[in-house]
Amino acid sequence: MESKKICYIVILILILCIVGVYFYGSIKLNSFKKAQELAFSNKIAQMNANFEASQKAKTDSLMKSVAVPLSYFVKNAIESNNNQIINECFNELVRQKGFKDINLVRDGKITVGTNKKFEGEKFDKIYPEDFAKYKEITIKQLQPGLSYLIVPIMSTNSQLGFVVITFGE
Repeated sequence: MESKKICYIVILILILCIVGVYFYGSIKLNSFKKAQELAFSNKIAQMNANFEASQKAKTDSLMKSVAVPLSYFVKNAIESNNNQIINECFNELVRQKGFKDINLVRDGKITVGTNKKFEGEKFDKIYPEDFAKYKEITIKQLQPGLSYLIVPIMSTNSQLGFVVITFGE
């Protein structure tokens, strides 16, 4: 009789051990799954950030490449006093995907622009004042998804003005 009690106690202890191991394994498995999901989501977030940075770098490079011939074109048009051709060029560019607004600033005022309500206005009502200080092609992002390409228009001895191209998503 006493051996039966010992046998039942041993069986009960074994069942308790099996249940304990099962719950311990379940807890460990769940924590492992959560850790893997977190690592996976972090990896995806990092890949997205890398992709977005790569796309922004490519876009910025392309915009700077467009800015060089544009600056020569605008310089020649200014020197020949032909604002109409500048206006046509700006309007054609702004029709392209990603371009929002293009303005030529001379003597502190917007002289030619794709948004006619800004023509004749002081540029610092629309853009930061430091845009006028840039002496080389510069890209500034003042808000997410919207960037500004500042293109100084230089003659041999002086700056004739600058073009501000607003572009983004």
